[in-house]
Amino acid sequence: IVSILALIHKKKGIPKLPTSIRVDDSQYIVPMLLALQMWDFVSDINLSIDMIQTHGLFFDETSDANDKWLISCAWLSVVFVFIPWVTNISQALQIKASISKNPMAV
Repeated sequence: IVSILALIHKKKGIPKLPTSIRVDDSQYIVPMLLALQMWDFVSDINLSIDMIQTHGLFFDETSDANDKWLISCAWLSVVFVFIPWVTNISQALQIKASISKNPMAV
């Protein structure tokens, strides 16, 4: 909804308020892309939780070949959610150091 309203505002479909400033390029697609990324991340977490609750994280003597594949997929699902999350957190923690080197951002 936010992306649609931003597009309408960019195309001058919403009248300008006296206190508002028009933007040259409003990047109206960004809220939709962010929502899509969040939906993908949350669905990956839900998939991991569902597989863990259904099949567990460990093999036992009653595990057949199908369960072993699903347990392996559960581990890989957790790993492929955890690694990008840790990478993003580490990059976010380094932003302050990279901004201090940029004279325009200070």
